[in-house]
Amino acid sequence: MDAVNNGAEKNLRKGVFPWHLKSVQDAIIMNIIKDCKGMLIGEVGGGDTRILPALAKLNKVYNIEKFQGADGGPDNELTFKDVNNIQCWVGDSKGQIRDSFFDILFSVSVVEHVPTNALSGFIEDCARILKPGGQMFHAVDLYLTQPDYKFNGVHYTHVGHTKIQAYQEAFKSGLFEPLGKIEINNKEDLEFKPQYISNPDNIMTQWNKVAPKLADLRDNAQSVTLLWAGRKPSEMQYLK
Repeated sequence: MDAVNNGAEKNLRKGVFPWHLKSVQDAIIMNIIKDCKGMLIGEVGGGDTRILPALAKLNKVYNIEKFQGADGGPDNELTFKDVNNIQCWVGDSKGQIRDSFFDILFSVSVVEHVPTNALSGFIEDCARILKPGGQMFHAVDLYLTQPDYKFNGVHYTHVGHTKIQAYQEAFKSGLFEPLGKIEINNKEDLEFKPQYISNPDNIMTQWNKVAPKLADLRDNAQSVTLLWAGRKPSEMQYLK
């Protein structure tokens, strides 16, 4: 809660709901990069971005978003003062974003929508468009359930662990160096703890109306956030 207590989110645009998990994710990301000056910053899948307008005062910022309504996002282009739009997907941005362009990439509630089999391409593209020494910060939604809970006949802790392993490939491949200690190393680490920030029940009820196919999962899980953060090695110029 340090990011929230520091008031990192006070200058951000507010979302539809007054306070929920995205509010904390916004605060976490903003607390990390709020002091950036003169940098090129890209938000992956920013949609109706809440963070970029605040960063645009001292940096050149880009919303990397197709505006096609994917996963509940906006289906028409949104514009904000001093925020540049790049209409493409990270993972398929060759020809639209040049190599070694950004100092910082970040996202909020986006990476969980990238299919597991497409994550390697996403990671490679993040590395390609970041400058040597550039950093990425992704606040990823994650459902934590009881160990014996099954969703669609599959133990959900296995699903979560598979995603975590895919995220960790960014570090194992050498494309990124982890920023900070890696806290999740096995399935046992994917257990909810009281100190975790999670979505309140009223927000989960609203999500059930928006995406009812996941209602049973939400009834048996806590919705938390994972911070996936890495630095592109300084000697890596770009990927062929």
